[in-house]
Amino acid sequence: MEKYIMYLRKSRSDYDYSAGETEDVLKRHEEQLIKLAQAKGISLTQIEIYREIVSADTIAARPEMQRLLRRIEGGDITGVLVMEVERLARGDTLDQGTVARAFRLTNTLIITPIKTYNPNNQYDTEYFEFGLFMSRREYQTIKRRLTRGRMQSVTEGKYIGSVAPFGYDKAKLKGEKGYKLVINPKEAEQVKKVYDLFTAERMGTTNIAKEMNLGGYKPRVGEYYTAAVVRNILTRSVYCGILTWGRRKEETQIKDGHSITTRPRHKEYIIAEGLHEPIISKEQWEKAQEILRANKKETCPLSKPLQNAFAGIIKCGICGKNIQRRPYKSKPAYMLCQNINCHNVSSPEWCISDEIYSRLTKELNSYQSYVSDKAAIAENQQRNNGKRLKLIESQREKLKKRYTRICDSYEDGIYDADTYLERAGAVKKELKALAEAEEEIKAGTPGKEYNEIKARIPLFKAVLRLYKEGSVEEKNEILKKIIERIEYTKTASGTNNPSVIASFELNITYKKLTKK
Repeated sequence: MEKYIMYLRKSRSDYDYSAGETEDVLKRHEEQLIKLAQAKGISLTQIEIYREIVSADTIAARPEMQRLLRRIEGGDITGVLVMEVERLARGDTLDQGTVARAFRLTNTLIITPIKTYNPNNQYDTEYFEFGLFMSRREYQTIKRRLTRGRMQSVTEGKYIGSVAPFGYDKAKLKGEKGYKLVINPKEAEQVKKVYDLFTAERMGTTNIAKEMNLGGYKPRVGEYYTAAVVRNILTRSVYCGILTWGRRKEETQIKDGHSITTRPRHKEYIIAEGLHEPIISKEQWEKAQEILRANKKETCPLSKPLQNAFAGIIKCGICGKNIQRRPYKSKPAYMLCQNINCHNVSSPEWCISDEIYSRLTKELNSYQSYVSDKAAIAENQQRNNGKRLKLIESQREKLKKRYTRICDSYEDGIYDADTYLERAGAVKKELKALAEAEEEIKAGTPGKEYNEIKARIPLFKAVLRLYKEGSVEEKNEILKKIIERIEYTKTASGTNNPSVIASFELNITYKKLTKK
């Protein structure tokens, strides 16, 4: 039975004539393509439907398109039903070539309401590729027009973001296109409180977060305030009536042969007076920026070596957040939970590091003892088992010959059916017993557990060596090869009591090194 894929994706042009949501547009397209399939004699049972609900111009950002390409690579898909060829690829030349090549090499038809494209027909291929090229040009034109429209809207004080910032709601402007921000009283109260605590009482961002949490306040996203949430509120000029656009424009770079999209800060961007009512005064916002600049710490350069050997490995045993390293000038670095609302108590880094080293040493010793004991047992078993397996094989060959003679006797009429069944059954029973004995012998040899533990030994030795000799980066890299995660938990406080300092618990989960 022939198989088909129906690919549904909403285009930007759909907004021009559809008042519905994405799902409504896709539903309407689905109904049209179902009618097209029925007209071509294609049953619904032959069709797989892929619905692309994201708006993106690259294959990398469209999961259903990636799934479609992987699916047609199997070679069992006859065709793809789509509203227009432009829906398949509107990205750059590389993406268009990827799509065209996939359909051509798999001989997959592209079926649209206007035309069916055969990728192995020269004229269809040229028409298809030309359609993709023109669609790309059209997309770039639309993108430039939309960008100009956004820039104009921002300069007019309109809000063009999809989600209103915390403290505001988005409202449609009456009698004209566009939106503006309107104050959300409940959230605006929290914004004012954050600025007052920062500018009037000179509280730090961490202490402000604690104060807001104790007061029962909650941000729009997340269950509690953090220093990062507070800092984000303090740096947004929207609260004093100023809109910005283009400050964090996307840029695509090539790294190690792959394209990477980043959003760096730009010095040149649009600044405009918004149509919305400010929550705080410009004077208070400027004062907050002065305090932030005065308290700004020098950022670590990207080339600076890693300082935390357990980065990405050690987690809080209470809330599950990362345990981070905090250095001090007058005392050794500490390891603490990054969640300011968590009650997990911090410990000196050296203390945790020493305990992990001790645990790894004990683990390695137990592995070596296990492998040594198993190897000695296996060596003795192997000598005896080799003789037993040879004996079993010899007996199996004799039984096979006997079974052959029984079959020959039955065919020659020497044995009747009952005699044949009786004697053949007895031979089969003995063969089964030999097979079970053979399996039992083989099961006694070192199995998966032995192989897993044996594979860990060289890695654990390397870890312990780098623990003393290697750099922090080397130590972190090799720890990640053997450790899935470390859960750190400590409930007792007291920096002067040696027994309390080391009263934490570490739960180490090791990675499986051998395949199942």
